[in-house]
Amino acid sequence: MAEYTRRLFIRTGVAGAIVATGALSSLMAQPNNPVNVDIVDLGKTGLKVTRLAMGMGTNGWNHASNQTRMGLEKFKIVVQAGLERGIRFFDTADTYGSHPFAKEAIKMRPREELTVMTKIWTENLDWHPLQPVDQMIERIRQEFQTDYLDIVLLHCMTIGFEDPSHVHDAVDRLMGIVQTV
Repeated sequence: MAEYTRRLFIRTGVAGAIVATGALSSLMAQPNNPVNVDIVDLGKTGLKVTRLAMGMGTNGWNHASNQTRMGLEKFKIVVQAGLERGIRFFDTADTYGSHPFAKEAIKMRPREELTVMTKIWTENLDWHPLQPVDQMIERIRQEFQTDYLDIVLLHCMTIGFEDPSHVHDAVDRLMGIVQTV
């Protein structure tokens, strides 16, 4: 595997810059020099992931994000550009509204070649009512139309440090449903 240099990092990140400037049509062309993003161990989890992940929820809030507001067809162009450049790690979150869009990314490659991460809330908030963790994960799996999720992050853990029982309960419910908690 070739050394991953600053130049390759910048080349790989060009897809995101193109999206930010609104020049999506240039993404449809095949890359002149496809970059192979290297695969690394994710700590001690046993998962192997691409060094770069594709975020699917810039300014995500209220089940929408910049990426989902582009519409599905433009979203798929961006995902395809990432896949062509070797990205196989997708970062989503329930609040981004990106799960139905991300399921399209999963359809573009064999599922076992991809790493899917999502983030969930474990606190009951007025703008995001709490759902039992196992029910939430089942709903998310159905939104993705996948048998499993690779990584689930417990997002914005800001309360519960005096009594972390809700955190322990969330982790207990996730064990066996996802690859890594």
